[in-house]
Amino acid sequence: NNLKMANGASMQTQIESAKSAITSAENSLKNAQTSVDNAEVSLNTAKLNLDKAENDYNTYSQLYAAGGLSEENMNNYKDAYEQAQNSYAQAQLSLEQANIQYKSAQDSLDQANTNYDILVNQTSEENLIQAQDNLDQAKAQLESSKAQLDSTKQSLDDAVVTAPISGTISQCN
Repeated sequence: NNLKMANGASMQTQIESAKSAITSAENSLKNAQTSVDNAEVSLNTAKLNLDKAENDYNTYSQLYAAGGLSEENMNNYKDAYEQAQNSYAQAQLSLEQANIQYKSAQDSLDQANTNYDILVNQTSEENLIQAQDNLDQAKAQLESSKAQLDSTKQSLDDAVVTAPISGTISQCN
């Protein structure tokens, strides 16, 4: 019986641990979603900056070709455009990484939920099996008691002494 109580306490601890894992995975998923949202904002900002830098570069390239802009200024626009391209590429990578982290967090949450479900269902199944075992034991004990009662009744019937002759017993050895 102490083993049953220890197993019950152990199962309860495992279930509480599984619940905690779910909460932790949910928090990780929320953080990952925030990272994805931030990466999307950064990507959109980088795209706007890239579009502006590209437009500036194209506009000032024409002005430079016509001789209306110094080479130094043209190089500044070219550098700004290249930097915007690099920033946009970096923002794309950051979004990809955030999406990978989100997927991983979602997988962890799914696994935590699966583990919890297995524990809860296993516990219910184990309780059902244990209840069936207890019922079987009780039935066996009832049959054993009935057999003992029948045996005792037979012994009582066998214990009645009948004298072959009538009379009173005056002395026993």
